[in-house]
Amino acid sequence: MNLIKYIDGTYNSFLSKVFLFPLYIISLIYGLIIRIRFFFYSAGIFKTRQLPCIVVSIGNITVGGSGKTPMAIYLAGELAKKGKKVVVLSRGYKSKNKDIDIVSDGKNILLNPDEAGDEPFLIAKKTKNIPVVIGMDRYKAGLFAIEKFHPDIIILDDGFQHIRLKRDKDIVLIDSIRGFGNGCLLPRGILREPIDSFKRADNIFVSNDKNEEIIHKIRAAGAAAPVKSFKYKPSGFVNLADDTMIEPDKLKNKNILAFAGIANPISFFKTLEGLGIIIKGKMVFPDHHKYNIKDIEKIKTRANSIDCFITTEKDGVKIKDLLSENIVIYALLIDVEIYKEAEFIEWVCGC
Repeated sequence: MNLIKYIDGTYNSFLSKVFLFPLYIISLIYGLIIRIRFFFYSAGIFKTRQLPCIVVSIGNITVGGSGKTPMAIYLAGELAKKGKKVVVLSRGYKSKNKDIDIVSDGKNILLNPDEAGDEPFLIAKKTKNIPVVIGMDRYKAGLFAIEKFHPDIIILDDGFQHIRLKRDKDIVLIDSIRGFGNGCLLPRGILREPIDSFKRADNIFVSNDKNEEIIHKIRAAGAAAPVKSFKYKPSGFVNLADDTMIEPDKLKNKNILAFAGIANPISFFKTLEGLGIIIKGKMVFPDHHKYNIKDIEKIKTRANSIDCFITTEKDGVKIKDLLSENIVIYALLIDVEIYKEAEFIEWVCGC
């Protein structure tokens, strides 16, 4: 956990810079490789492939969470309300399937979280009548999805770096808490690619409130896309044992233990505190953590002096089948709220 804080810029002492200097050298090499790759695509040496439907990418330029999955769920649902046939296409990070597969056909969920990956499974669970397809090669997976489901629009979940596939709209998200970390590329920092990559974006969203420092860096990098804000809106809690729902204020002033295996647990904890929940303890697991019985038992040992446990939806789908009757765990349900929503949706679908 401390190493992550050194890498993302939370700790930035002289000694940390000295000890992590080898990572800085590797990040320079990584940055050179990234720029050469982009040059080859822009020069036409590497070919970009186009699908015969509208393709909308939702992505970021940092590792870890910035709200891509909630935004994909939100956008898919809003486009479907407009009468558009939508398919969500995901890489299926950490899924057991290495080939193209259908997570949901829009009616039934066909894979479990291990087979699909936690994020595609969550998208499939949260959307109605919207197929979800996974595949490492987005172009081939897109052709498969078009042949199978005939969509008007394909949403690429976490697709900003997949420039092999041409996009009609590139939406890029930034977490206002983490920002760009220490400003370095992987592995010294949290950047997947340089900040000037925002030049490829058509719309940029910053979570919660617009951060003036972030906007300044985006503009200084030469990006002209509009910068807007989006918010995470807690819509309630679901009891993982029986799927019963309660309102967001029902756990106000309750003493809870919060745990998460996501890239940015700080945002999750802040959201709970914003609901008036008293966090008596926190447990942080690695991003995309695959839970087991030992993890649940470890969580249960922290049950003294608390009313219940709370985790994220993404973690919830992975632990649901591991729970026993004598533990109450709620998952926080999150929606996305966007300023001038109708204007944004019409921009996406071209209505």
